[in-house]
Amino acid sequence: PRLLSWNGRLWLYFAVLGANSTDFEPQGSRTSLRLGPGQWTEPEPVFPDTFIPWRIHADEDGGPQVMGYVGGAGVYDPEAPPIEIHWLRTDDGLGWSPVVPGQPVVQRGGGSETDWVRMDDGALVAVVRNEAGDELGWGSKVCRAEAGSLGDWRCVGDPRKYDSPLMFRHGSDVWLVGRRTLEHEGLFD
Repeated sequence: PRLLSWNGRLWLYFAVLGANSTDFEPQGSRTSLRLGPGQWTEPEPVFPDTFIPWRIHADEDGGPQVMGYVGGAGVYDPEAPPIEIHWLRTDDGLGWSPVVPGQPVVQRGGGSETDWVRMDDGALVAVVRNEAGDELGWGSKVCRAEAGSLGDWRCVGDPRKYDSPLMFRHGSDVWLVGRRTLEHEGLFD
């Protein structure tokens, strides 16, 4: 579940998953708007099919934005299509469109869970959990996109897998909070 507090409203976004606790079966996402104490609207579909909303930020410049992914059901299937990371924005909490016009997908490959921060110069810095692996290996990706070309991510691989990445800025410093294994020097593979 993800909560978005924006324009005096509280939105709940969540993924619908299958009934098998040992299988990852994304079946779309839903949203509900808080009406008052204990009162919410009926959940309604939002985002593309099988989309998993990962992190939502209420960006003061461009309105709310979400980073999420599709293709997660095939994360452990080497024959599955690559996972796609989408970066979307909204004006009303229900309709979402690409942050980069005409380019909803900003990364393809083994990455899924993604968080990002924007730098003072408008550039984006992101961390992507790369559990399915790609040309950069397995673990994580650390990415940057310049302000003038936010759809052109330049990534380097990190052999440690940061699960549930959460990023924030404190002054000019970028912080990453995430789970990782402490065994094998933290290496995923």
